[in-house]
Amino acid sequence: MTFAIATDGEIPPSVQLYDRLCLAIASGVYPPGKRLPSIRQLAAYTGLHRNTVSKTYQALKGAGFVERGGGAGV
Repeated sequence: MTFAIATDGEIPPSVQLYDRLCLAIASGVYPPGKRLPSIRQLAAYTGLHRNTVSKTYQALKGAGFVERGGGAGV
């Protein structure tokens, strides 16, 4: 799955990333128990700032899509 994010569009990059990650989780790209890319990896891959990726991961956690382990990734 690609995470091409348009930084100059109407939809904020964090919302685009959230939507793509939700789709990846729902479609089985990231099944239960499989870790998502690290914040640094996903930031480098998408060109987004680490804070944007971190906030997106927090939103996924808040919505119940992921669980976060202490220092163990998402």
